Amino acid sequence: MLKIKITLLLVLASNSFYSQDYSEKYALYINKEELKQHLYVLASDSMQGRETGYVGQKMAAHYLVNVFKSDGLSAPKGFNNYRFPFEVLETKAGGKLVFDNKTYVFGKDFIYLFADEPTEYINYSLSFLGNISSYDTLKFDAIENTVAILYVTKGASFEQIRSNYELLSNNGAAAVCFILEEYDLFYNYLEHFVLGSKMVLNSDEVTKTCPLLLSNANTLNFGVDFSEKRAKRKWRKKNYLRKVVGDKKVYFSFSEEAKLLSTENVVAFIEGEDEQLKKEVLVLTAHYDHIGAHDGEIFNGADDDGSGTVALLEIAEAFQIAKNQGDGPKRSVLIMPVAGEEKGLLGSEYYSKHPIYPLKNTIANLNIDMIGRSDEFHIDPNYVYIIGSNMLSTDLHTANEKANQTHVNIQLDYRYNTKNDPNRYYYRSDHYNFAVNNIPSIFYFSGIHEDYHKATDTVDKIDFDKLEKITKLVFHTAWNLVNAESRPLLDVQD
Repeated sequence: MLKIKITLLLVLASNSFYSQDYSEKYALYINKEELKQHLYVLASDSMQGRETGYVGQKMAAHYLVNVFKSDGLSAPKGFNNYRFPFEVLETKAGGKLVFDNKTYVFGKDFIYLFADEPTEYINYSLSFLGNISSYDTLKFDAIENTVAILYVTKGASFEQIRSNYELLSNNGAAAVCFILEEYDLFYNYLEHFVLGSKMVLNSDEVTKTCPLLLSNANTLNFGVDFSEKRAKRKWRKKNYLRKVVGDKKVYFSFSEEAKLLSTENVVAFIEGEDEQLKKEVLVLTAHYDHIGAHDGEIFNGADDDGSGTVALLEIAEAFQIAKNQGDGPKRSVLIMPVAGEEKGLLGSEYYSKHPIYPLKNTIANLNIDMIGRSDEFHIDPNYVYIIGSNMLSTDLHTANEKANQTHVNIQLDYRYNTKNDPNRYYYRSDHYNFAVNNIPSIFYFSGIHEDYHKATDTVDKIDFDKLEKITKLVFHTAWNLVNAESRPLLDVQD
């Protein structure tokens, strides 16, 4: 009897060990050679920068579909071509601004952000509120077609500008304008976002936005002299402003050119093996679009987000091999490279509004965006930023921590894991459209570097050892989630 018990314990121990080792077994199919092979295609000049709605993005989608087919992955039911299409309305930056019978030049004298739809040529009143450091002590009375204006001295950050903008926008300003002493500095920082095309989902839902204007204090200061300290103290006073500005109005119009474009997310599906649990779905995302070509230069986007896209390809292959060998996941897995991220998280937003599988059955989202480089804060590349893991679910956070401790052992850096981060990374990648729908989400990210959104973001600068490690971490975490006894539970929110 004792011998039988010992034998049984050894068998159980062996089975338990083998079960724990499953993800390690299939993670071996994730390797830097294949990651490199895929990335050299997706981030090549032939893909023309993969701009949403244009030929390069279409070519990239075609490549992704062929890889999924080659690796034996199925498409979701009803999406036999592996494409999840949607439409976007593209607008080109343009327009004009007129004050006191003088027309100011877009780019040289002013720029704007957040005008998501064409804005008619409207007569706006001016409301001067003070400088950027004093806005919170000033009151803004929301009056129809009123522009709230603040003066910005040297040394201010864009994060300060944005927080001011959000406050005034929420308080009813028709537009918010900042008069900048360091206009050229901000222009250079925002040039791509300003001059590149803007896109919104083509739908019946119309969201009226509050434009953010940045004006050059040297050329467009609305008639107020900011060079004298006395003036800076006086210009907030209504009597002084009435004397200087009088009843003068400002006129402006935005986004004069618009075009309807078709695009698509790419989707592949691995159905779960458990009859009860297969209705629950884990969604893995990375955006495969980038910012196209400008001024004769192609922006290949090797790190942003070619790195995340090729990681998805390798994770999908590993899961499919496991399924082929009889070790498929209990729950289902949707692999979804998305388009439109660079234009405002549009692909994930569209999916969240028109999900293939009910959001209530979506257990989590693991999103990968820029994992192939290291930033200035790390000498050792053996790290990854984890953003959002514990925002909604401690279970999700624990699953990721366990996967790292058991299999990968890299530094999990949580410095950006807060909604109050001035960089706003929690709001800036595709996981966010799942998180706002109460779906536990993780954003894997290795930080901003000097080639971010530049033509120099090329494959030769990718750290493929790092890329392989983080890809394996995401795979192990996904394996934990789809094979766990229960889905990640939502924490009680304050």
